[in-house]
Amino acid sequence: RAFSGRLNFYQDEKNVKQMQPIIATQKDSNGQWQEAANVKELSGGERSFSTLCMTLALSKVSRSPFLAMDEFDVFMDETNRTAGLQILVQVLRQRKVCQTLVISPLSMAAVPDGPDITKITMHPPDRNQRPLAPAE
Repeated sequence: RAFSGRLNFYQDEKNVKQMQPIIATQKDSNGQWQEAANVKELSGGERSFSTLCMTLALSKVSRSPFLAMDEFDVFMDETNRTAGLQILVQVLRQRKVCQTLVISPLSMAAVPDGPDITKITMHPPDRNQRPLAPAE
């Protein structure tokens, strides 16, 4: 998609506890940063993708041996979801000491098979369940 980005935290001088994240994206062709005035201006998919990138960046410096991601991709469109999964696999393959658990209700077809990747697919729930009999 040929985008890069940055995340700045601006601290309110009057309220030290409040920090506002500002996300900026840049197209490689024009080189101009385009800032979103507020994270709330981003769509759900854009927020999810930004969160994925920030999580991967933070996990690089935290050096945690374990990373768990639960439904991080549900608000992304299929193009961004595929790109996000490819970035996730690429970054984590570079960090051989990090075990990762990804839980998603969506297909994992975009995640390549390999000796370092185990995919487990659960069967869909049985929607024709009956109520349990009362205890006697």
